Amino acid sequence: MLTGEHKGRWDLLPDGECGPGAFSSCKGNNEGVSAPIFSHRAPRSASGARAGKGFSAGRWRQGALYVAFALLLITTVIAVGRMHTAPTSQTPTSSSRIKTVFIIMMENTDWAQVKGNPSYAYLNGTLLPDSAFANNYVGGIGHPSLPNYVALEAGAPMGLTDGAYLPATHSTSTTEHFTTQLRAVGLSWKYYAEDLPGDGTTCNTADPGAPYSLDHNPFVYFDDVRSDTAYCRAHERPYKEFAGDLTSRAVPAYNFIVPNDWHQGEKLAPGSHCMACQADQFLRSGIPMIQASAAYQDGGAIIILWDESASSGNSPSGMIINSPLAKKGYSNNVAYNHGSTLRTVQTLLGVRPFLGAAAGATDFADLFTVPLSNPGAESIHAQNSSSTDAAASESHAAPVEWPWLPRQ
Repeated sequence: MLTGEHKGRWDLLPDGECGPGAFSSCKGNNEGVSAPIFSHRAPRSASGARAGKGFSAGRWRQGALYVAFALLLITTVIAVGRMHTAPTSQTPTSSSRIKTVFIIMMENTDWAQVKGNPSYAYLNGTLLPDSAFANNYVGGIGHPSLPNYVALEAGAPMGLTDGAYLPATHSTSTTEHFTTQLRAVGLSWKYYAEDLPGDGTTCNTADPGAPYSLDHNPFVYFDDVRSDTAYCRAHERPYKEFAGDLTSRAVPAYNFIVPNDWHQGEKLAPGSHCMACQADQFLRSGIPMIQASAAYQDGGAIIILWDESASSGNSPSGMIINSPLAKKGYSNNVAYNHGSTLRTVQTLLGVRPFLGAAAGATDFADLFTVPLSNPGAESIHAQNSSSTDAAASESHAAPVEWPWLPRQ
């Protein structure tokens, strides 16, 4: 038994009883073992009466202060620990780099016939003030169309210099081209074409004539694409699917968009008297659709190109970049060419080596507000390249993680 002043703070329950006493031999738990149980009863006075509530409340306040101090100490330790374990560098935010590229191909027009031309009302009135653009972009290939498109894919015409060539008789066996590089690192791509023959049910290699031009589809001239029918069909898609892919967030990392001959401004549509108006109308309907998409708003870039100029093919044909990360209303007179476009998209999507003319070309860095390079993608690509099997098969390549994009 506790006596004296101790009895004022602690008490005993009778043996065998379990309850909120001070010390108890509680037979209900561990028989014969004394278990400390804090008593909430007030102490007795010298006369044997229990003290009033003032004493008990003071003790509780003191206990509450101890608990509060302990909690404060624990919170401080946790916070300091987090400060010391925080990483010294952080991954760039989702909007600090380009992750999705949209190429839109126009045809056979000098930049002098585009800039300031009232027939390009949307382009001049809305698009250019919201974009960065080049005044001295010269494709560098000349006529006809096919070698220009092939150069945008491989950095050189690969001997495909005649627009009448068909893939069945004129093609290239090289695997050194851009979309195969994307495939090797697990990045998706698609060619979206208006009036695509077969409507996406086949790997089209036929040229039925206007409004579709096969020589505006460089991909089927590469044997590794054309010989794999399922792969070709999966990546050669009708343009009418593009809007749905944007809405469902299913667009790939690289989108190569080819309007039909009328909407590229190359040929007059039935009943039309203005090829420039036709091209401008396509941009008026297509650009806002892309701009409304999550892929564009979260690091997208639209690059509008004319494959060649109207006359000699060596006059500036213009190039426009519209992106949340482009310098709006800005232009320069830097000498760019198709190698510049290829180098830029290779850099943006983090694949190497630079192909053909891209190796010595000037990229579009001056037209963006952020660096073009993506160190994360390039690092992973470098790791992939160190393996001899990295580019041999898409299923064997270690993929770049792009959670906002669909896998191939």
